[in-house]
Amino acid sequence: MIFSRRSPLAAALLLAAIALFDRVGQWPGFVNANELSRLEAAAAMAFDGTPEISIEMKTLGSHEDFAERDGKIYSNKAPGLIFLWIPLVRFFALFLGRPSVMNLLTFGYLLRLATVTMAWLLAIFPLARLVERLGGDHRAAGGIFLALSFASPVGIYAGLGFSHTFAAALLLFVAERLVCIDPEQKAIAGRWAAAGALAAWAAMSEYPAALPAAFLFVFAFFSRPSWRGPLAAAAAGIATSLPLFLYNAVCFGGPLRLSSGFEGDPAFRSLASQGIFGIQRPVLSIAQGLLFSPSRGLLPLSPWISLAGLGALLLIGRRSSRFPMLALLTATLSLFLAISGYPNWHGGWATGPRYLVPVIPFLALGLVPFLFDSSEKTGGGPSVPAEMALLAGIGFSVVLVTIAATTFPNVPNRIFYPPAWQLDLARKGAWGKTLAGTRVPWIQFLSSTAAGLVIVDAGRHRFLQRAISFAFGAIVAVLLAGTISAR
Repeated sequence: MIFSRRSPLAAALLLAAIALFDRVGQWPGFVNANELSRLEAAAAMAFDGTPEISIEMKTLGSHEDFAERDGKIYSNKAPGLIFLWIPLVRFFALFLGRPSVMNLLTFGYLLRLATVTMAWLLAIFPLARLVERLGGDHRAAGGIFLALSFASPVGIYAGLGFSHTFAAALLLFVAERLVCIDPEQKAIAGRWAAAGALAAWAAMSEYPAALPAAFLFVFAFFSRPSWRGPLAAAAAGIATSLPLFLYNAVCFGGPLRLSSGFEGDPAFRSLASQGIFGIQRPVLSIAQGLLFSPSRGLLPLSPWISLAGLGALLLIGRRSSRFPMLALLTATLSLFLAISGYPNWHGGWATGPRYLVPVIPFLALGLVPFLFDSSEKTGGGPSVPAEMALLAGIGFSVVLVTIAATTFPNVPNRIFYPPAWQLDLARKGAWGKTLAGTRVPWIQFLSSTAAGLVIVDAGRHRFLQRAISFAFGAIVAVLLAGTISAR
């Protein structure tokens, strides 16, 4: 893997881009309600000058993801992505015409590609800076980016027009602005202002993202107490949020009144009225479900995350990386505890705990001690068993995530074990549409295989040992999903 050694970030970026660009649509080839609600709102504002989507729902398709006030129908989504889609819809319409049922899949693909996918691909750069701040190098950064892209829910939602991975990308930029400040740098107001604007857009796109962003700002303030930075961040954040305030005032009667209070579904509307927009005190059973549920848990899909958590604790134990990792881990825990108090934590039709996606990259940075990092210079680094366990876990996840991404990732929450259900779809040839136009998504498989080789190459011990461990995890994933599927 000479290319990955010489240009690890370029290799990681290229492989993720190939996979995400090739992924046009899920089986059976439609834009789901989450994406459709945003597209309809963007089209209504772009062509009709109104956020009301009644006409679009009649022409593009009806769904359950809407809010209603005074007899008017609006999208129930946080509008951050919608605002970005408005000019893009106008631009793509020059070539495709106005959105219709005939070109809906093409619009969904292009809009997702230009926003969610591009944001995630660009996020490799702040991620690399954070890895360096934690003592790693570009090989470690490339390995972590590929693990997130091919072995976690982050990669699944990077290929959908949902806001979770988009928010994750923006939060990585926020963290880099606040955590990777040179101690000798005096003029930091600009970094704070950029972080404030990016955090505001992340929150506009995925409201709960405001919580981990707030913790990052708190840690940054206490690391260098000065009011100039926070004031700059607040000013930039408020200015960036003005479109949200105007949108809420027009649609829901007040700048701080969110769509969740006007859900079309009475059950969701009732839920949003409890606690803080539906979030209440953490519940142990929900916390366990987020981590361990076969249907939605993070660890059954991405078991390697458990070692990333251990690595995060190791990084906190190092003086040089204590502050940044503590800030990132606290931000992660803040969102985890918040969603642990949300009765609808499973996220409906999904793969994995989609509401945790915005902070999964923070936790994944705990892989630094298990990959090639500065500890090797002093004889440190992971033991052979730890590294082999990590690679087996990533191999396991690459198989499950690839199957999910290439078939149908929006799995009904009644399905006990989504990978088994998705494997059944694959056996029946129910693959998603690809840019290459092949019936079987060979480009997806090849890019996943190449990504696995680059991840293996980022390790510290013998390549053959690492490759065998990765392959073992992949085989176990197929056998497990196949066994449960056969029951």
